[in-house]
Amino acid sequence: MQISQAEFQSLPFGWMEISDCQALASYLQGHSFSRILEIGSFCGRSTRLLTDYSTTNSTIVSVDYWNMDVYSQFPAPQKMIDDNNILDVYSNFKLNCPMVQSIRGSILDSQTQAQIAAVSPFYDLCFIDADRRPDKFFEIFNYAKSVAPHLMGTHYNPRFPEYLSTLKKMNVRRILDSTLWVWTDSL
Repeated sequence: MQISQAEFQSLPFGWMEISDCQALASYLQGHSFSRILEIGSFCGRSTRLLTDYSTTNSTIVSVDYWNMDVYSQFPAPQKMIDDNNILDVYSNFKLNCPMVQSIRGSILDSQTQAQIAAVSPFYDLCFIDADRRPDKFFEIFNYAKSVAPHLMGTHYNPRFPEYLSTLKKMNVRRILDSTLWVWTDSL
């Protein structure tokens, strides 16, 4: 799947490079996912790809803090927010992805998990672009496995050595020419 430079530039702000966007679009077109849970959305770059390239009429639920205080703790998101004059990440997300069901909160919070289950108790795919600290990611990964047989995520990248080590322990498979990874209960 080739995404043109113009299409890439039209996507919301985010960290996914064009190669990752192309890999995600290709992967989605090769599968039929009717219910997708996205953990970590920021301004909606991956969300837009999930909506544009997944099965027609897919239900997509995105979970994030969408809280400026959370993003301000990390230099890269804060710089992106400042450089692009984003005053409210959640409003920016809703503007970019109006048809997506959004749930604000921590994926590890039981109240957030209850809201997710109220939409659907199970999902076909869980796309993860969230906390990369090994202990937190392990919890997120295990929660995702409990609601979806198919997981996909970002940052299979040597720039994140502890996270990469955690991914390798979880037997994920890297998607070629990208930093995306995939795990299914049949691997």
